[in-house]
Amino acid sequence: MSIQKKRAVDTPVFPIQNLQLQLRRGFRIAEAAAYLGLSPWFVELKIRSGELPALKLCRHYTLLREDLDAFLDAERKKIAA
Repeated sequence: MSIQKKRAVDTPVFPIQNLQLQLRRGFRIAEAAAYLGLSPWFVELKIRSGELPALKLCRHYTLLREDLDAFLDAERKKIAA
């Protein structure tokens, strides 16, 4: 019988810990999710729906910091309206 530890819902899967990662221009899905404070599943859903622009390089998505910031600003404006 195995006991699985439950992860808190708001705990990022890939926490941004060092300054070098924070200063990067492009992020993978898990890193972008940690930057946005969302789950990787939700970030991929937004990419596939076209709401969040991403570059697909080989088999991996790369999200630019500028696009992540623009996404946050757009979501903030939706809430304020």
